[in-house]
Amino acid sequence: MQPIGRSYAIMIDIHSHILPGIDDGPDRLSQSVNFVTQAYSQGVTAIFATPHSMDGVYQATPRDIISKCSLLTTELKKNNIPVQILPGSEIRLTHDTVSLYDQDRLMTLNNKGTHILLELPPLFITEGVLHIIRKLTQRGVVTIIAHPERNPSIIKNLNTLSKLIYEGALMQITATSLTGGFGKRAMKICEQMLDNDAVSFIGSDIHPGRSYRMLDAYNKTLKIAGEKTADTIFLKNPREIMVFAAEGMNCAE
Repeated sequence: MQPIGRSYAIMIDIHSHILPGIDDGPDRLSQSVNFVTQAYSQGVTAIFATPHSMDGVYQATPRDIISKCSLLTTELKKNNIPVQILPGSEIRLTHDTVSLYDQDRLMTLNNKGTHILLELPPLFITEGVLHIIRKLTQRGVVTIIAHPERNPSIIKNLNTLSKLIYEGALMQITATSLTGGFGKRAMKICEQMLDNDAVSFIGSDIHPGRSYRMLDAYNKTLKIAGEKTADTIFLKNPREIMVFAAEGMNCAE
């Protein structure tokens, strides 16, 4: 199988719900393989599997995540799909986040402890969030904010974005948001963020019922920000996480 699309782009997806039976992602392993097949057909060579954690509904543990993504990796090898699967999680930010990190109860990207994908609650006090980001920074952790363009508090006050970025947080927008699948408001915010060089990553945030739109998002980023920025967002920045976390456990090992 060869990836298709524009010449095509090589990409790394840092936000996905592809592990079976662990959150609101696929129920069956065959569905997981189908998601990864879609990703590979668009040029994706590596995917961080990031199930929901600590959100009050799903509590994916590091042990469960490692087990599930190892299972998926084995199945991909059987099907000759050469996409690397790396463990991670989408962690809902709460007042306990720093304490849970200190207790090694949170799955960071590639299980290295250096990059954490945080989902902000729908309503939050900005100063409280900034305080948690500072605490994580003091511990050598880079905070990546998942889909800020869809967060009600940020939508209401876009100045919050600049405050988060000033504190060192990196922004990950969703491919489907950029391509219009979550409505015009989310799309416009993504476009503005790209114009302002405020996007560090674009992830699929793939779930059942959603289309995999990474290649479409890459091509739109090309038009808005140019090839250098597109390649930085879709490949260089995610690859730097992988390199920085190279000694951590990944599911291909």
